[in-house]
Amino acid sequence: MLTRQEKEKLVTDLYNQGMSIREISKKARMSFRDIGVIRRKASGEKGENQDKEQSLLSPSSQAYRLFSKGKTLLEVAISLNLSESETSRYYEEYLNLKQMDDLQTIYDEIGSDITHFLKLYKLSKDAHMKPDHVVNLLQMSNEYLPLIEHKYRKLRKEIDSLETDKQKLRDLGIQVGVLTKVLEKYKKEIKNLQKEKIRLESLVNNGPYEKVRQIAWQQPVS
Repeated sequence: MLTRQEKEKLVTDLYNQGMSIREISKKARMSFRDIGVIRRKASGEKGENQDKEQSLLSPSSQAYRLFSKGKTLLEVAISLNLSESETSRYYEEYLNLKQMDDLQTIYDEIGSDITHFLKLYKLSKDAHMKPDHVVNLLQMSNEYLPLIEHKYRKLRKEIDSLETDKQKLRDLGIQVGVLTKVLEKYKKEIKNLQKEKIRLESLVNNGPYEKVRQIAWQQPVS
């Protein structure tokens, strides 16, 4: 297991070789945060060793260095003997450069996943949402999302169950329809049979069949 000094040296060497934070993280098995701390520390130590050469830097570069060390605008103006407008301009330039560096750091960390962040930015912009609103929304989502997902899965199961019941009812309805047609057919057949029965009874009780029946009743049994 590497010591703290060995880890710092490994991270510094890998960074100097041109590796990204993501690559260094996989190689050294360290978090992005720890790598960032080591990078900032290495940059600070390098800066202290170069303090003697600071006088050779341009005023803007000297101002950027002081801002990176957390110096205020007033302290930078006094240290470099700058006017208010010069100090403000250098500070604005420093912020622009720092934001670009932050963007590069973010890209190194998330890689191709940055497309999701760009999509989120576009959606929030279209909705006229401020950054703090987006942050608050994400925090709320992170807190309640597991509960919402649980409810969604439960509702999904209930919907699937209802769909199954619906299909069963649909099948049952088809069966009822078929049986209803069969029943109607039987009713018609029964009605026809009843008509035929009445016709036959009328035929037997009237006309020649009645005479035959009477003759048959009059014949003695042998």
